[in-house]
Amino acid sequence: MKAYRGLAALAAALAFATAAAAEPADLGAEAQRRAQVMRDNEALVRELAAMVAMDMFARDSFLEVRKHATPAERERLDEIWKAEFKPVDTRNTARLKELLQGRGWFRYSEIGKRAAGNAFHLVQHSGDLELMKRVLADMEPMLVEKEADPQEYALLYDRTATSEKRPQRYGTQGTDCTPDGKYAVPRDLEDPANLDARRAQVGLQPIAEYLAGLDRMYGVCTPPKG
Repeated sequence: MKAYRGLAALAAALAFATAAAAEPADLGAEAQRRAQVMRDNEALVRELAAMVAMDMFARDSFLEVRKHATPAERERLDEIWKAEFKPVDTRNTARLKELLQGRGWFRYSEIGKRAAGNAFHLVQHSGDLELMKRVLADMEPMLVEKEADPQEYALLYDRTATSEKRPQRYGTQGTDCTPDGKYAVPRDLEDPANLDARRAQVGLQPIAEYLAGLDRMYGVCTPPKG
C-alpha cells in the first residue's frame, strides 16, 4: 500500500477539486443512465442497509446495558459481547469482503452516499486491518473526485493508525479516560496543538464536542490502572 499523504496534500486536493461535474448535454439521457445504474445496484444497496441495521441493533442493544454497569460488571459484559454480539461483525465483514472481490471501493455515483456510508460503517466495525488499509488507499483518490467522504477518510485513517500503533491525525479514536471516568483527548496524536484545525479541514466537530458525545453514548469509561 502506498504511503498516506499528509494533511496538507489532502487539504490541497480537496480545495482544488471541481465542485460539480459539467452539466450533461442531454438531461433526459443522463436521467435514463442514472436510472439504469440504480436498477443495476438496487440489490447491493438493500443488502448493505440490512447489514448495517443488524450491526446497529446489536450495538444499541448491548450499549444500553453496558453504560449502566460498574467496572467489575463491564468485564463480564464484555465477554458476553464477544460471544453473543461480536459474531454479527464477523459475518458482516466476511460478506463485505465477498462484495469487494475484483473491484474498488464503492462510489457515490454507483450506489449513492447513504449506501456508501453504510459500507464504510461496516469497515469501521470490522476490526480487519488489511481490509481497512485497502479501503483507505481506495478512498484517497476518490476524495478529489468527490466520490468519498473526507470525514469517513479521517475516521478510517485514525482507526488504521491506532491498529498499527501509529499516532492519530484527527483524534477520532477516544481511547484515553480521566480518573473520574470521562473520555479525554487521546495522547497518541500528531501535532496536538493543531488538532481542531485538522478536524475542521475534513468537516469534523471540535474535539471537546466529540468527547462529550462519547460520554453520552458509552457512559463512564474505565480509567487506566496504575
